[in-house]
Amino acid sequence: MRLSLSRNDIASSGVFLQSNFWARFKALAGWSYIRFDVSFINGEAPSFALSVLERELGAGIRFAYVPHGPDCDIDHELMTDLLSSLALELRPLLSPRCAFIRFDPAWYGTGQDRPVFDAPLV
Repeated sequence: MRLSLSRNDIASSGVFLQSNFWARFKALAGWSYIRFDVSFINGEAPSFALSVLERELGAGIRFAYVPHGPDCDIDHELMTDLLSSLALELRPLLSPRCAFIRFDPAWYGTGQDRPVFDAPLV
């Protein structure tokens, strides 16, 4: 899956934790953020806004966090490919001290009241 990321600090998302307001609010608590417009090069799905938060863990190590994102209209079976592609594209755009990226996608289908991924608790 090939993606194109372009920096857009005013990119809008319908998901509260992907909103510009939430990114600015988290910045008050010491997080930094970058916002992007993400497009699928081959047109697999519509483009979407992506907010990436980053903060210090300690000992000079940082991590990136994508809360309730990405928020895009894509089959859940393709989500693993999307997350892998996003991580590869984001890596050079983050702090060199960033050790990992944590994605926190909303695992709910449109109009459903239950998670799409129903794994038994172990």
